[in-house]
Amino acid sequence: MRFYETERRTTGDYKTKQIINSEIADVSILRLKFETDGITYNLGVVDNKQSPKPDQRPGNWEDSKTLWEMYIDFCKFLESLTGVSYIFWAIFFIILAGSAIIGILSIFFPIIRKGFVIVANFFWRVISSPFRALIKLIDRLEERHAQREESNAEASIEA
Repeated sequence: MRFYETERRTTGDYKTKQIINSEIADVSILRLKFETDGITYNLGVVDNKQSPKPDQRPGNWEDSKTLWEMYIDFCKFLESLTGVSYIFWAIFFIILAGSAIIGILSIFFPIIRKGFVIVANFFWRVISSPFRALIKLIDRLEERHAQREESNAEASIEA
């Protein structure tokens, strides 16, 4: 048996349509009404609501969250404290944990250290290459400016 426990509400237009309701599925209902010796006993209805999440812990815990959901909630808590986006905090802690793991493993496995140095060197070169190119461009412009000043000075002496 399947039914909706609350009323169904639809909000938004055809592109942003949202349907809000609570669907209860796999419900067993037992009505305890019987007659014995001419007396009718009506004990009401006993039902067994099953959770819509099959992997939910026993006891129908509403607040059971996965480890990832708790991690994102923690990052959102940090966002509320600092004003910095929770996505930043999530990426920051993942990079921090990865760096710590690589650092610890590199102590025991020198090949990991060499690989980490190669990867870090590659990223450093990729990130710093535009700045190095800009420095070279400025140096060349200064050289050309100095050469033009020298040629202008020589031309004024000759004249």
